[in-house]
Amino acid sequence: MTGSSISAVKMNPLVSFLLVGGGSFIVDLSIYLSLIELAAWQPFVARTLAFMVGLGLTWFGNRKFTFRERSQLSTLKQCRWVITIAAISALANLGAFHLMRLHLLASTLTLEDLDLVIFTSNTLTGIQVEIISFAVGVLVGLIVNWLGSNHFTFKNQPA
Repeated sequence: MTGSSISAVKMNPLVSFLLVGGGSFIVDLSIYLSLIELAAWQPFVARTLAFMVGLGLTWFGNRKFTFRERSQLSTLKQCRWVITIAAISALANLGAFHLMRLHLLASTLTLEDLDLVIFTSNTLTGIQVEIISFAVGVLVGLIVNWLGSNHFTFKNQPA
């Protein structure tokens, strides 16, 4: 691929979506941690601002990178879809997190029951419950966000 630029590389939209989302996540988390640690902001206010910046960055990255080859909705209509899909994804993420956490805390589930061998302990500790619950929530939110972005926000528009 001599003399080719990165813009000439055609990437799978899901891979691009994950790269844009991963970059946005890092920016979101960095802003959040900076505001609560360095600026001593209240966590909810810091999280709200960081989330809005991350959401804007995700929309821009997906519009200009992931789905750039598709005919786009107007910016205003697309922003409405971004906010709607983000809200639905957040509810799915938090709902899955909460349900998984309740399930893990209420059961005597062991790692063998989950077929996980990444921990040395025979039963889940509190932090392991939190990590597994968080991961399940993020995965569910990611799936909902991908489906919403691919089929609604960035749906190919008729010419």
